[in-house]
Amino acid sequence: MSAPLPQSLAAPNQRPPAGHAGLWFDKFCHVWSAEWQVDSPAKLDWIRTVTGHKIGSEELIREYATRAAALVRAAGGQTLYFKTTSRFATGLGREHPIENGFVWHPVLGVPYLPGSSVKGLVHAWARTWIGADPAAVSRIFGGERSEHIGSVIFHDVLPTQPIKLQADVMTPHYGPYYEDKSGQTAPGDWHSPVPIPFLAVADAQPFLFALSPRTRSAQDEADCRQAAEWLKDALIELGAGAKTSVGYGRFVPDREAEAALKKAEETAAKAAREAEEKAAFEAGLANLSPLARELRKYARDQQWETNSAAFKQQGVREQWMARLEADPQPDAIKFFGELIEKHDKGILQDPDRKEGKKNKPAYKETSIAIAKRWLALSKP
Repeated sequence: MSAPLPQSLAAPNQRPPAGHAGLWFDKFCHVWSAEWQVDSPAKLDWIRTVTGHKIGSEELIREYATRAAALVRAAGGQTLYFKTTSRFATGLGREHPIENGFVWHPVLGVPYLPGSSVKGLVHAWARTWIGADPAAVSRIFGGERSEHIGSVIFHDVLPTQPIKLQADVMTPHYGPYYEDKSGQTAPGDWHSPVPIPFLAVADAQPFLFALSPRTRSAQDEADCRQAAEWLKDALIELGAGAKTSVGYGRFVPDREAEAALKKAEETAAKAAREAEEKAAFEAGLANLSPLARELRKYARDQQWETNSAAFKQQGVREQWMARLEADPQPDAIKFFGELIEKHDKGILQDPDRKEGKKNKPAYKETSIAIAKRWLALSKP
């Protein structure tokens, strides 16, 4: 068993609100006695220091989940959104001063399931429970003696939002029977049950499962899809984590979380595109005259290139034409001409063009005036 925190360090009695729950739970245990022992009530008290409120930063978790999903999709992989329907225990076998440990993500400070555990779960389902094709099993998971690596990568499972934890208790009735390796002790009802508290994830908590193909070959991508189907069935039928034989770790698909995360991913992608477009726009201004830079920024802000009404708003073109006539910068004049032509096709070739049986002007009077002023300004 790992030694608790020495009492001389005077650790705080409560976890800081923004503190890393995993570091607190694993490193700052201070409920032990002088004999380096922790009794059951104290164990339960320590577990409750991370229950009663959700764990993890919503912003960081959402950012991680969004980026992870985008990465997996870009690699041709599969993302599965599930939520717990029962309590979920992970890492109970890890050493801890209160006897039962817990697995915490080292960065996010939330419970997670290592990818190796997911791989073991799916492997057991495919090989033992449904008797899948041995060749496919060997190809997807790798040879038992490591002759080759598997064609599918199983990623760590992390929540998609802050997680609620709960204190739970297991009560083995035959402790002496289990502890006696010699087999001389019988599992009788005269043994005293010993309650052992432990930490678990509550039900209805959302998690992201992700798989990706080892390569972008058609075979590996097909294997990834197959492994995803096996994973769906295994989560529902077998469950994940510890104590699945007594109903822990059951999952069902979570459509709501999937929709929310996809929306967040789309928002992040849009923001990234806009940032790239802005950077490219700013880079394109570097070699322009001051007037041309100002004109292009104004045109972008007012959406002149796509909004004809904004470009033709009363007095706007006249104001810019006056500035161009006062400071005739060739690059600014050229761009303004492109805008004129964009919203009145052909006007710079023939501003006085007539059309229809009544031989009416093809363009409005204000547009004709602007075009003629521009043509006069653009002459060599």
